[in-house]
Amino acid sequence: MLNPIVVAHSKNQFKEVLRDGAKEVIVAPRELSRFGRLSLTQSMELAKEIKAHGMRPLLQWDILMTETVFRQKVLQLRPLLEEKCFSALRVQDPGALGWALEETDLPLHWIAETGNHNLKGLDAWARLLGKRGGRLVLSFQLPRERLETYAKKLPIPLELLGLGPILLFYSPRSLLKNFDSIRASEGMVTASSEESAHKGFPVISNDHGSFLFHQKHLGLLEHARQLQKMGITHLRLEGPDPSFDTKALRWLKHPDPKGWEELRASYPKGLICGFYRRNKSDVLFPKLKNERLERARERALGEVIGVEKGAFLGIRLRPGGHLEVGGHYLIQTPEGKSIPFTLHTLKCADLSEVISLSEGTGLIGPIKGVGPGGLLLGATV
Repeated sequence: MLNPIVVAHSKNQFKEVLRDGAKEVIVAPRELSRFGRLSLTQSMELAKEIKAHGMRPLLQWDILMTETVFRQKVLQLRPLLEEKCFSALRVQDPGALGWALEETDLPLHWIAETGNHNLKGLDAWARLLGKRGGRLVLSFQLPRERLETYAKKLPIPLELLGLGPILLFYSPRSLLKNFDSIRASEGMVTASSEESAHKGFPVISNDHGSFLFHQKHLGLLEHARQLQKMGITHLRLEGPDPSFDTKALRWLKHPDPKGWEELRASYPKGLICGFYRRNKSDVLFPKLKNERLERARERALGEVIGVEKGAFLGIRLRPGGHLEVGGHYLIQTPEGKSIPFTLHTLKCADLSEVISLSEGTGLIGPIKGVGPGGLLLGATV
């Protein structure tokens, strides 16, 4: 059976999902968890209430720690564990795992979402956990075929994110602390890419570091039966608010295509399958800053800043850059390809047609194989 798990950041949030099928609830104290919102006292009270309703409260201790921080967090953790109100402890710092194996008797969930993508490594963690191993939390970057293989070979229950935010980048530093308008303990902004037209990446900065997310959320609910069949035992739900976790829980009870489309349509962020169908995690590597582009940048007339497939390319001209209808040019892609073309149409940003352009942004006809980040060069370069 595929068991759904939810995260509760308050008693009210827990009450919203109480009757909808979740048997386990993650409790995340802000002192111990990357995105926790509860105080230690609130966490303890919530755990007791969850347990009183016959459900399993899971304590989330998922921060990565220096030695000094580790010692502080152990002191904060002990009173929670002494109350015996948690059913399992979830960790992703190897030091925290080692301490928990020696100092507690709780079942342990090893969060292997980052840096643990091969079977040999995951099997080693599973064997280290031994009889204490409640489960492994697998990475959402694993494609379907890999998940299916791992589920057959790993001797431990497996958890996967089924609905929620996609973490792209983590730094232990609070990168937003110098923004006057943002509190370092609870900052959020959006970021854009210098290498492409992508923008709107949510960034959270708090006492545990800085975290950059994909603009869209992961949504694997429509594949729930397939996941269950391959051997995934737990599906975690982290919707933007409790109402979506409730909808997801109800859908898992009575799955149907129409219900999934309604949930998707009402979801405030776009939903994608991520890497489930295919792992494309290295597709953007050639588009990062590289020597090919850096050498050509000084001679470039402009840069491709946007693409509307089959319609146009957006070109931002550099100072001194010039485009003229009938001229011969080439675009050098981040992958190193040089694509020559003759300019037949040229428009300003306001869509008015012109025969030449010497500053600002212009639109030219579509060119196959060209994406954001390409450099516009004269054909004689």
